[in-house]
Amino acid sequence: MNEQPRRLDSWKEIADYLGRDVRTAMRWAKSQQLPVRRVGGRGRSVFAFTNEIDAWLAGNPSARAAEPDPLPEPPAPARRRGAGFAAIAVAAGAVLAAGVLGRSWLNGPDTDLEPQIEANERAILIRPLEGRPREVFRFDPDQAPIMTSAPPRFHDADGDGTRDILVGVGHYVDHLQRTPRTGELINVSRDGAVRWRVTFGDVLAFRQERFDGPWGLTDWSVGPPASPARIAAVVHHHMWWPSMAAVLDHTGRRLTTFVHPGWLESVMWLDRRRVAVAGFTNARDAAMLAIIDADGPDAHAPPAADAKFLCEACTHATPMFYAAFARSEVNVASASRFNRARVSRQHERIVVRTVEVEGAVSATAIYEFDNDLRLVRAQYEDSYWTEHARLERDGRITHTRDACPERDGPRGIDVWRPAEGWTRATHNSVIRLQ
Repeated sequence: MNEQPRRLDSWKEIADYLGRDVRTAMRWAKSQQLPVRRVGGRGRSVFAFTNEIDAWLAGNPSARAAEPDPLPEPPAPARRRGAGFAAIAVAAGAVLAAGVLGRSWLNGPDTDLEPQIEANERAILIRPLEGRPREVFRFDPDQAPIMTSAPPRFHDADGDGTRDILVGVGHYVDHLQRTPRTGELINVSRDGAVRWRVTFGDVLAFRQERFDGPWGLTDWSVGPPASPARIAAVVHHHMWWPSMAAVLDHTGRRLTTFVHPGWLESVMWLDRRRVAVAGFTNARDAAMLAIIDADGPDAHAPPAADAKFLCEACTHATPMFYAAFARSEVNVASASRFNRARVSRQHERIVVRTVEVEGAVSATAIYEFDNDLRLVRAQYEDSYWTEHARLERDGRITHTRDACPERDGPRGIDVWRPAEGWTRATHNSVIRLQ
């Protein structure tokens, strides 16, 4: 558990770590945002960190299951530098048969037959199928951009029929002072014109403290098909606990903001109105999921017992839904800093994974909700019980899995709905909390 993250320095090492072949690793990097980093002028050298891959695996359960053989590689030159971050497979018929289009609207309709967007510490580039890459935007040379895990993508945000470029910068690092600066979301046309840039300069006042940044952009997501489109983004303070989620219109104007006492780390649209954000809540010392209303007013997390986490300038509105996932026995016994949640969609289910232990081995809990946000299933992955057994051997847990009170999975979660307040939800019941 205390093993440091390891760097994997080739597609072969990455594929071996995943237990897959190289083509599958490359395909996941293109279509499912496997966290692989590219270096060098043409981006042919790659590397990845094992802890980032572990976190990605926790949010992509299908990657753990056996997969069919990869689709055949397209012939050259179609294979050269397609828009891999949101690739649709070679033939539409094959893709539909494989059932991979369920999340295509999240990433835009890029295909392997289109250019690829690249963003490095100097510039944003378009790499065509043939010829040299073309630089369309240059960053300030005095500040190094650190990109978000959400990849750059083409998207027709304003509905004019032309797809622009969206790039998320997690934060900047000042070259001279080596200090972090607030990140941003950038919309650039293909000819290099900056349509808009969104940064978060908010000052959040809580009962005991004020926070003025820098704010790091952690994730962003384009909404379901609509004209014009909307974009959701989450940011958190670079050092301390406050976070914000925002819904933006096609011009980058903020439509609504959700203030949260704890880091928000992932965002996903459920439909045209509901946006799911997930991370950790300091107010309840637990992983969390919130559903915010993209059409609603500014909101903040549900009331907290500790006045420290009360937002002074916030409105009285709360999210449509909020769930807190208590730290597990393994999380507590291993002295992990916190458990964090990530949200994904699996067919008609909403799936939340809480990483109970981070590092070379990730212990994970899985919570499955239906579309009406009723808890359908909760269980621990096999990796959790492996870690449980290790803690038993170390004497930090004093019972076996068979004697564990949570042997059948987490016993429940705390849920907030505006009309009901806090309740305790299990697989088959809801209990009102006092």
